[in-house]
Amino acid sequence: MWELVRLEIEPGDVVECEVSNGVNVVVFLAKLELASHEARISGLHVYGAGPNTLGTGALLSLVRWVKGVLDVDILRIEGATRTTGAGPGRRPPPVISR
Repeated sequence: MWELVRLEIEPGDVVECEVSNGVNVVVFLAKLELASHEARISGLHVYGAGPNTLGTGALLSLVRWVKGVLDVDILRIEGATRTTGAGPGRRPPPVISR
């Protein structure tokens, strides 16, 4: 089960948060926009233990948890241009969870 460890909201709706599932700690930096029952997370930067350390199941549970915390039906995630990792200089495609 994921839990919020730290949350900072800066001017312009930039959010930095740290979450943990008891095994992994992940830090996110992004712009958050809420409208009705939809949330858009854009310019997302993710910091954690390293590439592919969470696994698909943990990522899906994290997305479901975020949707529950924000009380939204649709979550649109738009990553920032990668500076390191897989394909530096490339922007990942958006992910939409319904």
